[in-house]
Amino acid sequence: MNTNDVLALKDSAVAEVAAATDLAGLDALRVKYLGRNGLLPQIMAAIKDVPPADKKLFGQTANTFKNDVQAAVDARKEVL
Repeated sequence: MNTNDVLALKDSAVAEVAAATDLAGLDALRVKYLGRNGLLPQIMAAIKDVPPADKKLFGQTANTFKNDVQAAVDARKEVL
């Protein structure tokens, strides 16, 4: 996994969240991406496999993933 993979996953996650039609579906997406067994912990675990020179950028990208997906979930929850 590299930073481009994480950015692509972020874009698809935000799109899925934006398309959620009810609160139950929105919560399922939140768990899928940000939950304990979701995608975010897998991304964070992948940091150990990233070359040392790329770790800082990968970590920043992982944080961007978390923040953007959480913001999308919060915004969609307000709408629903």
